[in-house]
Amino acid sequence: MPGGGGPGDGEGDGRGRTFDCTVRDNCCKTLEASRTLMFEDVQHATVTANTFAAAPDHAVGLAIGSTGAHVDGNEVGEDIGYEVGIDASSRPGYRGPNRVARPDAHRWAA
Repeated sequence: MPGGGGPGDGEGDGRGRTFDCTVRDNCCKTLEASRTLMFEDVQHATVTANTFAAAPDHAVGLAIGSTGAHVDGNEVGEDIGYEVGIDASSRPGYRGPNRVARPDAHRWAA
């Protein structure tokens, strides 16, 4: 789970930034968690050409200002409810599937 270090985020010491992360060409199987990848306060993440197997509620979670994300070209298992879970603070600049859930959702659309 990549997480940023932005000030006031409640997630770290407030030093540094996390941006331009790329997750590409992986095979991911998640058996217990509600999502396979979770980004919090990470800007400009790219998730592409991955295979998501097993059955979490969604493959990718974007929350706490994870803006500018690009999610495309992934193979998502038929038992996965949504490819992306995203909160309102992470929607600016988002490019990816239109059918999404909240990052903490369990099989329902936002």
